[in-house]
Amino acid sequence: MPRSKRDEKEDTQEEGLGWKIERRQQNKWVMVCPQCFSMLLQPLPTASGILEAARYRCRECGYSGIAIEVNREDLEDLHRRRRAQKVATDSN
Repeated sequence: MPRSKRDEKEDTQEEGLGWKIERRQQNKWVMVCPQCFSMLLQPLPTASGILEAARYRCRECGYSGIAIEVNREDLEDLHRRRRAQKVATDSN
């Protein structure tokens, strides 16, 4: 797809200022439960006509509320830490 003049102008401005701008890629970010970090979320219905945050229900732990968005690489680290905590707790 050809780039527009506007995109080229924005790129040169960003480079000229020395900013490194990370563009979010859809496949790098995932929605997870804030309690158990599971990606098994079910969207809950909202009242029509009312502006509110999307709510989800976690199929793993039963949490109901807003989800958090994390980077896939960070999610793997969170899962490793959670497993280590569980092992430490189980050994006591």
